[in-house]
Amino acid sequence: MKKVEEIFKKGEWIVHCYHGVGQVKGIDTKRIQGKNKVFIKVKTNAFTYWLPIFNINSKNIRKISAASTFNKALSIIRKKPEPLNADYRMRKEQIKKEIAKGSLIPRAKLIRNLFCKQKINRSYDEEITLEKLKNQFINEWTVASNINKKIAQQKLNKALLKSAANLTLEYTNKEHFMRKSKSRKK
Repeated sequence: MKKVEEIFKKGEWIVHCYHGVGQVKGIDTKRIQGKNKVFIKVKTNAFTYWLPIFNINSKNIRKISAASTFNKALSIIRKKPEPLNADYRMRKEQIKKEIAKGSLIPRAKLIRNLFCKQKINRSYDEEITLEKLKNQFINEWTVASNINKKIAQQKLNKALLKSAANLTLEYTNKEHFMRKSKSRKK
C-alpha cells in the first residue's frame, strides 16, 4: 500500500465530487471515539475538510483534470442537450449518479443538460446543483489551466448559450416541419 504522502502531496490540488476543488494542506491526526485516526487536511475557497486516509481511494476524490480535458468538456457542453428524466424523483437520482461519477466529462454533460432545461421547469434543488457544478467546473479549470476566473466564466457561458441555441434551432425546425405538414394535408 502506498504511503499517504505518495497519494496526495502537500500543496497538490484535488477534486472532491461534493466539496469541489481543494488544496491538500497536510496530514492531521485526530482522536475520534478514543482512537487516533489519520486524515488528509484539504482547504477549499469556502472551508476546510478532512479526508480519512482509509477512504482515500474513493471515487469521490480525484486529481485535477488535465487542461486539455477542458477543451473536450467545452465541446460537449456546446452540443445539443440530452433530455433529463421527466419524473422529478427519477431525475434527482439521475443527477445524483452523474455527480457521484466524479469525473469532469459527466459533469460537463450535466451542466449542459440542467442549463438547457427551461429555468421555469428547474426545481430549486436543480438550480442550486447547476450553480454548484458551474462553480466547481470554473474553479477546477482555473487551477488546471491557470486561466482567469472571469474568462473561464465567459467561455463556459458562451458554450452553454451555444447548446441552448442548438435546442432552440431544433425546436424551430420541428415547428416549421409541422406547419408544412399541416398545410400539405389541406
